[in-house]
Amino acid sequence: MRKLSGTGEPTFGVVPAGGVAVDYRRPAGGVRALVEFDRQGHRVRAMQYVSQVAPGRTPSAADSLDRTYNMVQLRTPRIPALDLTPKTGAYEPQRATPIEDAVITRLSFGMLRAEAGTREVETDTDLDDHFLIEAEDPELARAMLTPAVRELLTTDSWFRTKQVGFTNGALWALETGGLSQDVALANARHLAHLAATIDPDAWRAGTEDATEFVEVVRTAATDDTTWYAGVRRGLRAWTNQRRHANNRLPLTMRGLVIRLLVMPLLLVPSLALTANALTALVGLAPTAEVTVTESFEGTAGDCSSCGSNDHIYGTYEQDGVVHPVDTGWMSFTRLPAKGEVVEVSLGPLWWHPVIEATDTAVFLILLAFLPLVLGYWLVRATFFPRPRKPKPA
Repeated sequence: MRKLSGTGEPTFGVVPAGGVAVDYRRPAGGVRALVEFDRQGHRVRAMQYVSQVAPGRTPSAADSLDRTYNMVQLRTPRIPALDLTPKTGAYEPQRATPIEDAVITRLSFGMLRAEAGTREVETDTDLDDHFLIEAEDPELARAMLTPAVRELLTTDSWFRTKQVGFTNGALWALETGGLSQDVALANARHLAHLAATIDPDAWRAGTEDATEFVEVVRTAATDDTTWYAGVRRGLRAWTNQRRHANNRLPLTMRGLVIRLLVMPLLLVPSLALTANALTALVGLAPTAEVTVTESFEGTAGDCSSCGSNDHIYGTYEQDGVVHPVDTGWMSFTRLPAKGEVVEVSLGPLWWHPVIEATDTAVFLILLAFLPLVLGYWLVRATFFPRPRKPKPA
């Protein structure tokens, strides 16, 4: 994780211990990184930890999964505990969300519960379709979950795959994956936005004086420009900012790296193949006269005229240099015999394929079409996603 200015010594909030969010002064195993810092008047605490198998429990197949999680917290007044746990299938039957559901399923192996006794609460709104709501004080929880808060929780894609809780004077969010500067700042910004959306009277209902905190949430600027002022942001932060603006899930670093590796594998060969074939098709590719030294007529099953296994060997001269030819004959035109001289097109881009005829160029364009479309779709879906429509009423 890139260094954040702050301290590694906790001063507030909760730590995970055996699936329970306990007071920060309690011992907790599995913590790998911990930092506190200030942002727009908020005190923020971020940690990365590995969820551990409870002592005495026999490990299961699920324990072989990556159990790395990160937890970002804001210091708040102490109010009765409230947990919001995301549900799978929240958009069914109108829309399937397999990726979101898979993330929530993985998150379920590390979800936390409040140390205080809580019980399930229903709001009789669409929020119940998205989250399992558990509260220490059901009446206060319903008062906190105003229409503005419910709209934020159900329409902002950031909340779809995170567990959110109010425990021991901290508003926290738990998600899968490791911690980075981008993750800590982005998650803290969303929590600050949520804190500002909650009615101030809910904060005042706690056991502490909430005057100072209410003023902080009133004045804290959570827009991108102000929140990230002075912070050098990377490609992932820029990408996730665009994705969030279009109601799409943020990408993990691993997910972004995999996409960046797959994109050139799809696009570079298909673009090169398309460019070579198009230049040959319109007559812009250089040509050469190949002297055939050997030709072999293959067959594809009982189709003796398909020519899918035909092959020629030969040579051609270009700029005073003799080049060997060893290529399949993909054209439906007659296979040249040994000793014949045939004119072919040479692809101008690496790997400079030999293109025998017009039908070969058309076939190569069709061959490149699918990976080209998939590569283009992946670039659009990653960096320039279309806005996702909200859940139908």
